[in-house]
Amino acid sequence: MNNRIGTIGGDGGIWWPLGDKIGYKTIKAELARLPEAMAFCHRRHVAVQAGGNCGLVPIYLAGLFETVYTFEPEPLNFHCLVRNCEDHKNVIKMQAAVGDGESVTIALDGFPENNGAYRVSIDKHGNIPCLTVDSLRLTDCDLIMLDVEGMEYHALDGADNTIEEYKPVIIIELTGHSGRYGHTPSAIVNWLKERGYTEVLRLERDSVFIYEGT
Repeated sequence: MNNRIGTIGGDGGIWWPLGDKIGYKTIKAELARLPEAMAFCHRRHVAVQAGGNCGLVPIYLAGLFETVYTFEPEPLNFHCLVRNCEDHKNVIKMQAAVGDGESVTIALDGFPENNGAYRVSIDKHGNIPCLTVDSLRLTDCDLIMLDVEGMEYHALDGADNTIEEYKPVIIIELTGHSGRYGHTPSAIVNWLKERGYTEVLRLERDSVFIYEGT
C-alpha cells in the first residue's frame, strides 16, 4: 500500500493517494470556507463527520471540538487518514460508510483520479461496513457533517435519534447525487424541515442547517 501514497501539500506534508488529481484541490477549497459554517456551531463538544477522506476536514474539526468521530469507507483514503491524524488523539476513526441500517456491508464505485468521489455501489456487494450515526450511542452531539456522495437521506435517517436528542448543526452536501439512491435534494431538505431545521448558509457544495424549532 505504501507505494500508492505519498506526501503532498506545502503544510508539512499530508499523506495522500498518488493517483488523485482532483480530490485534494476540491477539499482544500471547501475547507477554506468551513469557518463560515462554524460560526453557527456554538457548542463544540462532539462532531460527527462522514466522508473523512484523508483527514483534512477531521483535522480541522479536531482543533475546534473536544471529540471528532469520522467515517471513511475507502481503504486507501482511510490508511492516509489514520497516518495524518496520528497526532490528533481526539479523532475517533472508523473505516465504514454511514447509512440507515446496521449490520450492513457495501462495496464502492469510484475513480482513483478523484479520491473524494467514491460512492456506495448500487449493484455490487462488498465487505465494507455501513453503520448508522445512532449506533454510536452518543451522549452529546453538536455537529453532523455529511459528505457521502448521494447517501445523505439514508445517513440522516440513520441519525434520526441523535438529531432529535441533541439538535446539532447539520452540514450536508446537496449536489444531486442522491438521485442515484432514490431521493431528490428537495426530499432531503424537507426531511430536515420536518424536524425543525432551516438552511442558513450555502458554501461551495454544502448547505448549513440549524434547528429553529417545529
